[in-house]
Amino acid sequence: MIDQYVFHCAATTSGIQSSYSGALTEKSSSFIRPKQGESGFNFLAIKLKTSSSGIYTIVCESGIDTYGCLHNESFLSNNPNSKLIATDDDSGSKRNCKLIANLTTAESMILVVTTYNAEQTGAFKVIVYGPEKAILSPYVTTPLTTTSTSTTTSTTKSSIEVNIPANAKWAQNGVTVAGGNGRGDATNQLHWPYGLFVDDDQTVIIADYYNHRIMQWKNGDTTNGEVVVGGRSNGNGLHQFDRPTDVLIDKETDSLIVCEDGRV
Repeated sequence: MIDQYVFHCAATTSGIQSSYSGALTEKSSSFIRPKQGESGFNFLAIKLKTSSSGIYTIVCESGIDTYGCLHNESFLSNNPNSKLIATDDDSGSKRNCKLIANLTTAESMILVVTTYNAEQTGAFKVIVYGPEKAILSPYVTTPLTTTSTSTTTSTTKSSIEVNIPANAKWAQNGVTVAGGNGRGDATNQLHWPYGLFVDDDQTVIIADYYNHRIMQWKNGDTTNGEVVVGGRSNGNGLHQFDRPTDVLIDKETDSLIVCEDGRV
């Protein structure tokens, strides 16, 4: 299983470079790190996807002793050995982790950045080298609202991780709600749709990665979408995007928040 994805050979730091900056803090989630029976290891999970299959080198730069875990498709903090395909401690410079993986366009990987020692905190930067630019985005858990009752009732927010059984069966009556007309930049097409947000009225808002735009499809209208913003070639202008990956609506400020390459 490991050999399918990970190659134990000399790493290369040439090729197209992608990066992601983050930090482990006292407020970070923690888990029992693989190959370590103790708890209290802060971590940050990052989703890694590529538009071109090939060998990619993943390195971490930090002033703390980082430890990297690579998972196939999903990561469960309460079961950190599930879908684990590789770990590394000090293969990089200055006691940092480095992994070499064979990534494909059909699958995504989850990189979990943690530390060699428990309860360590500090900033880090992940750099990925490969034949094409990699898409790195936060691996977000699903929010859950719970209520606890004692003498008073209070509501707090925690998080859960959705674990769909391998033998789950889905109703065979799915429908296309957006796109489905080949890759392109017409209003009835998408090119590598990456992130989406579904509004209360079932409007689907999509981050159209390679078209550098945000599209919306109204509920019931699957013929054509509408360009909300962007679509005027990639760039860093306020009217432009450079490969947007995620989108959401902040109802309190009536704002559209978009995450793209190097900017939110």
